[in-house]
Amino acid sequence: DASHELRTPLAILDARVQLAQHKVADGSEAAGLLAQVRRDTAGLTATVQELLLAATGDPDSPDAEPVDVGSVVAEVTADLQDMAATHGVRLVFTDNGSPRVRIQPNSLRRAVLGLVDNALVHTPEGGRITVTVSTEGRGAAVTVADTGSGISGIDQDRVFDRFARTAEPSPGSRRSYGLGLALVREIAVAAGGRVEISATGPHGTTMELAFPAAG
Repeated sequence: DASHELRTPLAILDARVQLAQHKVADGSEAAGLLAQVRRDTAGLTATVQELLLAATGDPDSPDAEPVDVGSVVAEVTADLQDMAATHGVRLVFTDNGSPRVRIQPNSLRRAVLGLVDNALVHTPEGGRITVTVSTEGRGAAVTVADTGSGISGIDQDRVFDRFARTAEPSPGSRRSYGLGLALVREIAVAAGGRVEISATGPHGTTMELAFPAAG
């Protein structure tokens, strides 16, 4: 119901952004910011459509085409730079090359957003988050490494479960509903991939998202 109700407000928002674009000079800073807002709106609209398809079990949802993982992850990290800056966290992206994978681009975007957003919640000011794309076996891997205090207050085997939350949230952090990482796992599994905790400790946590190469 929520996904259905969001479609019209998002369409109105997109129309208003287009009107605003016509009122600013091409190549100006305002034009660049409005273009970013419109891309964000398109991403939200795609997410709403994915949620509707998931809720209805629509058999006519389009098959995923092979996607360049590096380009999608590069866009995600670029879009999150301002958010990271407001947290006083340095966000770094490294593309070591990887094969294409078969997944909807917006699904991959949502999964990476989920991992980086989780890292931002647990990385203190002055910290660093490194997002790396690489080849793993015959597939592609995206790792998100932070310099937070590590995972505690919850069994690591339950981190990706729905509604799983730490017993003692970090001071000043946003309220967690225990859904972000669960959705990342659902996206990964649906595409034939996986997500796991590669390492965690007092100096930070590394999570890895992996997908098989498109055949």
